[in-house]
Amino acid sequence: MKKTRHLHIRVSRTECWYPDVDVPAHLDDEQALEWAMEHRSDEIYDEYLHKHTYDSDTMTQIVPQTEAA
Repeated sequence: MKKTRHLHIRVSRTECWYPDVDVPAHLDDEQALEWAMEHRSDEIYDEYLHKHTYDSDTMTQIVPQTEAA
């Protein structure tokens, strides 16, 4: 049997998507964001509804292990 060793790695992912939300026209940006979060948060946070704008960045790195004394 070939010798093996244990490699401890970390995988992290950053995800982004860009929903377009219709909001009342008279609201400024901060008010519009508050309104959208109150009335459309389920839609905003559903990445599958926005899969055409979905982007992710995945990073894999080795996690250093200290040897037991």
